[in-house]
Amino acid sequence: DGNLPVEGPLPITLVLPAGVHFGGWSHWDWANLIGEPVVDGNTITWLVDDLDPGYYGTIEVIANIDGGITPGIELTQEVTFVVLPEENYVDNNYSSLSETVQNHGPNLRINKIGHWSGSSDDGQFAWYRLEVENVGDQAVENIEIRDDFPTQMTFFNSLRVNHGGQWSWDDTHLGEHYFIAYLDRLEPGWRSDVNFDTVVSWEDLPNGATYDNVATIGPSEGDVNPVDNTSNLVLTVGPDLFVQKTLQSGEFLPGKTLSYWLDFGNLMSDRLIGRDTSGNGILTDTLAEGMTYVPGSAYLHLWGQEWMQVDPLVDGQVLTWTLGPLVFNQYHELYFDVILADEISQGNPLINTVDITTDNPTTDVDPFMENNTSSYVPDLDLAAPMITSEDSTTFTYGEVGSFTITTVGYPTASIWTDDTLPSWLTLTDQGDGTAILTGTPPAVGGVAEILLKAANGVTPGAEQLFTLTWEGAPVFPLFLPMILR
Repeated sequence: DGNLPVEGPLPITLVLPAGVHFGGWSHWDWANLIGEPVVDGNTITWLVDDLDPGYYGTIEVIANIDGGITPGIELTQEVTFVVLPEENYVDNNYSSLSETVQNHGPNLRINKIGHWSGSSDDGQFAWYRLEVENVGDQAVENIEIRDDFPTQMTFFNSLRVNHGGQWSWDDTHLGEHYFIAYLDRLEPGWRSDVNFDTVVSWEDLPNGATYDNVATIGPSEGDVNPVDNTSNLVLTVGPDLFVQKTLQSGEFLPGKTLSYWLDFGNLMSDRLIGRDTSGNGILTDTLAEGMTYVPGSAYLHLWGQEWMQVDPLVDGQVLTWTLGPLVFNQYHELYFDVILADEISQGNPLINTVDITTDNPTTDVDPFMENNTSSYVPDLDLAAPMITSEDSTTFTYGEVGSFTITTVGYPTASIWTDDTLPSWLTLTDQGDGTAILTGTPPAVGGVAEILLKAANGVTPGAEQLFTLTWEGAPVFPLFLPMILR
């Protein structure tokens, strides 16, 4: 999905769960350039050659479930595409699929695939394929497949069916935007497919439009898993703006500097007729309280251009960058710095959020709004300080008195007092969340109340009224001799 070529070989690794064994594979699109996988038990690895931007491929895996697996158990397989050191967005380098083992019996399943295809003066074409199969272990007869295609679409050409038996179809409801296909039977393990085409007039293709196509297969009576007897496919039109925010560097500590990275652009998404925006792209980043933009730190890399310095418009905690029109299938990058305040309130999540839109939202309607915003949520362990040691002690005359003041909290707290201490007494912060109160008391005893304070940049700070008592020199009675004359 990036904008730079990647040199191979690049490993794709599939891990099958216990109780499942690799039974083979197939592929299409650019995956036909991949060689045979290396199978090591339940770990299967393919090596992908060089990938240019926009290249994609599909690998289909056949897995055999052991006969002793109990129905109802969920089996999860995981696949990982190698993460490159220079990748900024890696969430899509991993995927997993969970399937529940079903009981014995008939089990019909339908899956719909399709996409936009060519166009003409009359409008935009779309193709569909309904893949139907019996994944159970009992044959099913008199199969009925119904497809409800969008009301904006018109069926054209003919129905094309690949099936090992007999089939027919009812085309009398095409004006009502559905048809029904009939198959004589599906034996266990059989797969058939139904193919057709539609056209949408240009007047029915506004930005933001979505076209739902629902297909069902029956009979569902006795089916051990009727949930997968329905499949829906959605085709869309318009710009697909996206933004993804990540942390480039820095620690979430009071007074520290953070560097954020934004990937954004106009995606080439699946089953989308992508379009350029008519308006200028706008990035709006809302900083959390306690964050301040560092002037001169923002740099922008637009598709095909050199990096440039671009300060945002700053309005309180809101940073705004106004860009040019966002071209379909072009991707851009921006990074900037913020500095955290010296004092941060405990409980402040320090979450900041970025949004992408255009200055012509009425025309630039995005069918996928979910990826128009991104937040970076830090994993914080900040905690305001608390003094945990006792609030009093006693020093003895003639001895060096010492008392250790302790705190908890993160980051490490500093400890001090603004009070004037007796001349013989010192308070020394140790730099590790502790401080030592020490001194040799004078001959005359006394009491001092000291207001201790602790702070670590996370508010509120801590205070403790500490009582120090010191004993004076002991007083011994004086006995004088008495002389009688």
